[in-house]
Amino acid sequence: MLGVAGVTGADLVDEEPPAQEFWLWPENVDAWTLFLRCSTQWRGNGMRREGLDYQGVEIVMQRTGVRRRLRQQRFSEIQAMETACLEVWSRQLAEQAQG
Repeated sequence: MLGVAGVTGADLVDEEPPAQEFWLWPENVDAWTLFLRCSTQWRGNGMRREGLDYQGVEIVMQRTGVRRRLRQQRFSEIQAMETACLEVWSRQLAEQAQG
């Protein structure tokens, strides 16, 4: 066995902090699920994300079976979550730049 006595692989890896538990109201589950499915649709350059590719979001809605009559509502919900993410990421970048 190679290595240092008493040190495991887990000791050598930076562990992420435990995920914070959160709850969704049942009426928000579909929008949240759709938002997660759109996670590959972010536009950006390097470390900065600029927003979602709305054409990609539309394709995700079509391919995941979101009914036409619900698409505008879902799109508005996705935009609200997008805005919240961009605000948080912007703050995080500002904090990193300061310290």
